[in-house]
Amino acid sequence: MTGASGRQRVQEACFERFLFAHPDPLTLARFQQLVSPLFRQIQVLADKNAILRRTRDLLLPRLVAGAVDVAGMELDTRGEP
Repeated sequence: MTGASGRQRVQEACFERFLFAHPDPLTLARFQQLVSPLFRQIQVLADKNAILRRTRDLLLPRLVAGAVDVAGMELDTRGEP
C-alpha cells in the first residue's frame, strides 16, 4: 500500500502478477445460454415494476383526494398476487 494516511491505495505493479481465470469458449457459451433467460426476466420484471410505480404515483393522490370513486368496486380478498 502506498499513499498518505487514509488515502492508501494498491500499487499498480501488483496487478502485473495478478492472474485471471479465462474459461474456454464452450464454458462461456453454456454460461451465456443459462443466464441469458434470467437477465431477460430481470429486465421484464424491472420494466413491470417501473410501470407499477408510475401507476401508483398517478393513482394514489387521486384516491386520497377522492377524485377516483372506488365505492362500487369489488375487492379480490383471495390474497393472491
